[in-house]
Amino acid sequence: MEVNKKQLADIFGASIRTIQNWQEQGMPVLRGGGKGNEVLYDSAAV
Repeated sequence: MEVNKKQLADIFGASIRTIQNWQEQGMPVLRGGGKGNEVLYDSAAV
């Protein structure tokens, strides 16, 4: 399921900052990021 950063934080009961830290440490990103683009994650891959 494609989810955004807030939805993923809710799934894990974590803060958005924690999700950002995980992403910096190599957590897979489905698509997005960059200027004005929302990052999307595959919740099954995380």
